Amino acid sequence: VQPLFVGATRTALAPPTVSEHAYVEVALRGLGFCAAARKSLSMAALSPGMFGLVGNVACAVRVLGVLSVVAGTEYVGCIILWWFPPEGLAYPTAPLIVAGVAAFIVAEVMMHPISAAACAALHCYVIDEEEAQNSGVGSNRAPQSLVRLAADNRHVDLGVDAHRRWCCCRSFSLL
Repeated sequence: VQPLFVGATRTALAPPTVSEHAYVEVALRGLGFCAAARKSLSMAALSPGMFGLVGNVACAVRVLGVLSVVAGTEYVGCIILWWFPPEGLAYPTAPLIVAGVAAFIVAEVMMHPISAAACAALHCYVIDEEEAQNSGVGSNRAPQSLVRLAADNRHVDLGVDAHRRWCCCRSFSLL
């Protein structure tokens, strides 16, 4: 139990994670920031498996999206510079570097809402689950496939190093 609690606490106490989840709670419940941060911290401590799963999937989608946008931009740039070389351009390195940096920035800006939407969907599921427990009736808003996935991943032991796996996008993101 101690490694699970330590891993969840380290992950939940990371400033970008707490603020991201707290802002979602502010938006969904209308709480003040401190109350929302407390609520999101308790949600992460009670369901570390779900938070880890959603965080890893959102991170993977974000990384794949950014890589595909940058790779596609570089590919199209290479084709254009190969077939239609501008006069006076000796090497296509500089335009391709500029295109790659611009594509990376645009891709980061466009992929961030994916992570935010995944976080909001997780919070909506947890709120629905709390309401179902308080009313004594099963969840009526969540699809059964999501309920089964949550039940399978609710008590996953993430271990002491969970904070390293959860935050793969923290080191990836420049924005």
